[in-house]
Amino acid sequence: MIISTAEEMNPRKRSTMEDVHVVHEEGSWGCNDDTMTFVGVYDGHGGRGIVEFLEDNMADNIARELNHTELVHCDDNDDKENNATTTNILDTQHLSKKLKVEEDNATINQRLERAFLITDIQSRSMDILTSGATVVICLIKKNPTNGTVTIHAANAGDARAVLSCTPLNHPKLITTAVTANNNKSNQLLDPQEQQQISQEQQQLSPSQSSSSSSLQQQS
Repeated sequence: MIISTAEEMNPRKRSTMEDVHVVHEEGSWGCNDDTMTFVGVYDGHGGRGIVEFLEDNMADNIARELNHTELVHCDDNDDKENNATTTNILDTQHLSKKLKVEEDNATINQRLERAFLITDIQSRSMDILTSGATVVICLIKKNPTNGTVTIHAANAGDARAVLSCTPLNHPKLITTAVTANNNKSNQLLDPQEQQQISQEQQQLSPSQSSSSSSLQQQS
């Protein structure tokens, strides 16, 4: 797959480049599906801390979630009987009775949401709080048999993925947005999500932004 990129720092308004784009060709980024390409754009603000973290960790977390085959969960009944938690890793006998494993049947959208949330939690645990980013990623999968292409897209904030093409026998370029902006002014969002975004914006300082807040996904 041939991918071209372009970027501009806009030196009139800022002294450092706060944005990052990432392209991982199929078979090169740890995803078990070796026909899938990863493309990501991280639009940073307030410094480079979060975009450098996303550059190093976002794709890895998504690959890990896509590869996930099993879920481990606690037996609530056992909790009530023993009044204990799974955090006590030294109590191996209790854990063997308490933990249960089942098949992970999550959809790709659900796995992307989990990866976004995990990445956000990781960045906060590393105290990356003074810089923020909007995020858009695309997973591009080409069927080697018939050549059809499937795109799974996910975004946080107002970073946007747009699909453009010039169909055969069509004189004009056609563009289609494959993600919806996550901000309270977007009327496409449901009222509950708009309210959630408003509450999060009130809690954060102007220089902060959660990389996973109000994740919007489309396939």
